Amino acid sequence: MKWYAGGQERKKVAMKLLIELYQSTEDPILKEFFAKYIRELDWGTSIPFALSAMNIEMASVLLKNKILLTKEQEEKVEELRKMSNIRYGYPN
Repeated sequence: MKWYAGGQERKKVAMKLLIELYQSTEDPILKEFFAKYIRELDWGTSIPFALSAMNIEMASVLLKNKILLTKEQEEKVEELRKMSNIRYGYPN
């Protein structure tokens, strides 16, 4: 996993993944869900905060609506999950 030094790079990658996820589904519930988080990032919400909220809400949306993601969608979602972590500069 690549760690992003700045918020702008992380935002750019997150937006790209969210747009790809939005475009990859025909399910109106998922389209609305991904659009919500595209707007959140576009409005300037903190990337880690928005992605953490997205991770929690996504689990609920998928279970409640019995939606299964494709393998490609799962991979993109996993990348977004990893991006929600913040790495601090502490040595190992």
